[in-house]
Amino acid sequence: MSQRYVLKFLCVALSVLWTQVVSAQILSFEHSQTDATPQPVVKPKVPTNVMYQPALDTNEAKKIDNVNIIKVYIRDLEMSKDLSAKTHCSIKIYAESHLPTRISNLSFRLKWPDLETAVSFDNLQPRNPAYRTHAFVGNVCYSLDKIPNIIVNRCRVKNMPQQKCADSLRWVK
Repeated sequence: MSQRYVLKFLCVALSVLWTQVVSAQILSFEHSQTDATPQPVVKPKVPTNVMYQPALDTNEAKKIDNVNIIKVYIRDLEMSKDLSAKTHCSIKIYAESHLPTRISNLSFRLKWPDLETAVSFDNLQPRNPAYRTHAFVGNVCYSLDKIPNIIVNRCRVKNMPQQKCADSLRWVK
């Protein structure tokens, strides 16, 4: 009977210690972003493969439905706050190909002002939207309504150069 209580006490103590360590890591991460010490201003290096094409409006995207493009957009933005007032959100990032053949591999990064996330699709069929669900925590959830930069890592389509495939990627609002 005594060993059982000791084991139970150790389990409770470890769980309390674990929650304190995790909360301390979260707090140190939050405070490290708002450090009061002045930081030197460094101009970010702009990658050469960033897509700076204007985003398509939804109506424009419907009009040019027959054009050989790959539409990228987000849907189903869900936001919530937990008891500790932390913001949680999840989105579905869609890719819809309007190319004549399937895309064997599509990998890109979406870069918002405070956030960068990687997305990858395999065997993307024409006119068949596919999505990946991503979840985020913190104030970055409030910047997801802005238009991100699309940084293409890989775009593989049969009988098409990779650069041409990458140039066909468009963000749809």
